[in-house]
Amino acid sequence: MAGGVIDQGKLSVWQPIIGKYKPTLIGECEKTIEWSKEMAKDWLKIGMLKNVADAEQKATDIWKIFRIMLCRNRMHGTYPLKSVRTWG
Repeated sequence: MAGGVIDQGKLSVWQPIIGKYKPTLIGECEKTIEWSKEMAKDWLKIGMLKNVADAEQKATDIWKIFRIMLCRNRMHGTYPLKSVRTWG
């Protein structure tokens, strides 16, 4: 869709594909993202941050940083080591 104009040729290709998804798909994806956030934070708290006083806050901060980097890089494992070391 460029400039608000729908390409009818592309619409006919995508309509049957998109039509297979349940209307609740977006909600399910949002719940999965929230669940993965909580799991990652819990793993950080019981593992890497086990004996850290402010583990909850640090886990939240680490999760936010990784989420931002994942959105930017679109791939896990592409973080420059120098920047990871500064996270403390």
